[in-house]
Amino acid sequence: MYLFGVVAADHPGQPADLVGLGGPDTALWRVHAGATAGVVTAAPGWLRARPRDLLAHQLVLDCLWQYGPVLPARYGIVAPDEETLRAALRRSALRHLDALAQLAELTPARAGIEPITGLAGMASTGNPLLDRSG
Repeated sequence: MYLFGVVAADHPGQPADLVGLGGPDTALWRVHAGATAGVVTAAPGWLRARPRDLLAHQLVLDCLWQYGPVLPARYGIVAPDEETLRAALRRSALRHLDALAQLAELTPARAGIEPITGLAGMASTGNPLLDRSG
């Protein structure tokens, strides 16, 4: 499964209303792990850093950010299954909650998301157990 980012479990953004990588039939959902959740979609078999795919990744993050803080995952972060992702989220829960709280305190002007043109602008989740697709 492909990870877009991490949100608080009570984040009001609805992933079901968004489109993932691969087109309009690609659903998004949350993998809940206590007080946080990963926003995911089925991992396409063709992860490449094409401009349209990077923009699709960024659009999901932008839409989620409109409803509250989100910790973006670098493009290409995948986990083999929900349980592996859930375990990684639980191990990093305190760090994620602290970062989300810090983002929530920022004014919208300081915390706005700008479109990126390459992979360098994406933040890593910092989870060593999540695989990066290549």
